[in-house]
Amino acid sequence: FKQKTAYEMLRSLVGSEMCIRDRSIDVVRHFLLEPAGRRPLQGRAKVFIVEEAERLSEEAQNAMLKTLEEPPPTTFIILLTRSLDGLLPTTRSRCQPVPFRALPAAFVESRLRELRPGLPPEGAAYLARFSQGRLGLAAQYAEDGLHEMKRAIGESLATLSPHSAGAFAGKLAEQAAQYGKLAAARETEASDTEMNRVGLRAFLAVIAAFYADALRRQCGSEGPLINVDQPRVIDALAGRHSRRGLTQAIRESATAGFHIEGNANVQLTLESLAVRLTRCG
Repeated sequence: FKQKTAYEMLRSLVGSEMCIRDRSIDVVRHFLLEPAGRRPLQGRAKVFIVEEAERLSEEAQNAMLKTLEEPPPTTFIILLTRSLDGLLPTTRSRCQPVPFRALPAAFVESRLRELRPGLPPEGAAYLARFSQGRLGLAAQYAEDGLHEMKRAIGESLATLSPHSAGAFAGKLAEQAAQYGKLAAARETEASDTEMNRVGLRAFLAVIAAFYADALRRQCGSEGPLINVDQPRVIDALAGRHSRRGLTQAIRESATAGFHIEGNANVQLTLESLAVRLTRCG
């Protein structure tokens, strides 16, 4: 047990593994319900993983009820969800909840240094806090060089003005596309547009974290800062904006992410965000 991750132990038990992303009733029937009743050709069991299970239609969830209640002895069905309330009560009653909580930042930082020995100490400390206790995500960020990219974003934020807003937006879009290409190496089935959004989401979170640190600084919070390796940037933002302005800047970052998820024009969205950040008094 000490030498294997939970995923590796799971793989040692199964003969086949399937990850279901389409959530329509026809796909669930074809790829889950029908093969679930057949014995595995290899190994001792089958495991079916349904990502974002809260997005399953009511029809799809109702079709799964009997299988969830009395699965074959060689079949395991795992529903992954961020919101239990998104599942029907009848679905929840037939499942055994297994909560996954955030790991302590100190533990993530320690493991990150072991997994990525070339990562500088300040990079490991930043990614451990920025990833909010998710070791796998922190390791991906380290592999993709997010720490180096965020330092450049921070320096640009420290001097952001209405005159430099356009250049800042253009640089942000360019870096997001670059980050998306790195992420695409892991997700071979994802489109370039989807991977570009992955980069944009990461960078919008980076921006929000800088303003959140500045707000903590203004409020005198004793908690650890995320961007502790760039105190000059935090001081610049805390000195330029009021508490209300810093809070608004965090909201603007979230709003930009909402628009990008809705297929809004990326360049216009980022330019609008940059201008709005300069107006957060």
